[in-house]
Amino acid sequence: MTKKISKKEIQDVLHEAISTALNKLEISAPSKKTKKLLDRISKKVSDRVKREIKRKNNAATKAAATTAKKKVKAPKAAHA
Repeated sequence: MTKKISKKEIQDVLHEAISTALNKLEISAPSKKTKKLLDRISKKVSDRVKREIKRKNNAATKAAATTAKKKVKAPKAAHA
């Protein structure tokens, strides 16, 4: 199981990355509409990323539990 990451952490990283990319393009400062759009996009993407991480963690947990159950099961005794 991987380290737990909050949506807010993902959102902050995305927001910073997109802002940095816009600054590297050396265009004028982002307008209010652009900033709102950036916030909305980072929220949506962080939500999807969080869901995907959760899905993978759950699958890994189920796989580990299934493997553990198979190891614990005792073989059935053969009847003569």
